[in-house]
Amino acid sequence: MAELSWRELEIQQAVMARLDADRDAYLDRYDVEFGGSREYSADNAAELFPEYSESTESRTFNREAVGKAASWIAYSAFLRRLDEPGHEIVVMTGGGTGSGKSTAVRTALSAGRLVYDSTLTSFAGCRKLIDAVLASGRRVIILFVWRDPVDAFIGTMKRANSADGGGRVVQLSTHLYTHQNAVKTVLALHEHYLKDPNVAFTFVQNTGKRGEARPATIDLVRNADYTGIGEGLRFALEAAHSTNKITDAQYRRILGLDV
Repeated sequence: MAELSWRELEIQQAVMARLDADRDAYLDRYDVEFGGSREYSADNAAELFPEYSESTESRTFNREAVGKAASWIAYSAFLRRLDEPGHEIVVMTGGGTGSGKSTAVRTALSAGRLVYDSTLTSFAGCRKLIDAVLASGRRVIILFVWRDPVDAFIGTMKRANSADGGGRVVQLSTHLYTHQNAVKTVLALHEHYLKDPNVAFTFVQNTGKRGEARPATIDLVRNADYTGIGEGLRFALEAAHSTNKITDAQYRRILGLDV
């Protein structure tokens, strides 16, 4: 995972101090601004902090700085929602950054599901969430989207300068971490909940052209091999930078360099 610079650590400290001063207020703000959509994600929660949301430059450089606070808000707002009466099916997404989970999220929301959007990189954290869903009387679907990490990385760079991306990039080290650990986590979760009728797993392969995502089996994930993938990611980064697909600032940020 990415290491924070001193500048980012200062932002993180300031953001966490404001959050600690009135946590319920931030949860209420999340519910007002995003809870009605039934989608719970750290990307949504990050929008509550101007240190991230105020400009394209801040989106490029400060996503990791507000990450701890944003993750807590999404996690806690979701748990609070589970305390409300309801029998909605919960969809928990998984897959490395840039895998293309957004389409799956929109489909789940249109079907009336509750969605917790994540990368599934922590077995302990995911198990705790799944058990909370089950304790609420709801069922859960783990929706795992697999995409070739290099294709996914190129996608994150294209997204950075799109209308939806707003300048946000993913550090190379973070990208590789999420892809490798998402695979480990979903395999461990599948083994743990294999005999639980209230937990289902759906796998999607999203490597290919837009709109060509297709159903897959767990074997796709079991057979994932990331040997030497770092070289492919670095080649894709240099190609994007040399052809002006990303800015100099974005290039530096992807490498983990600060302003």
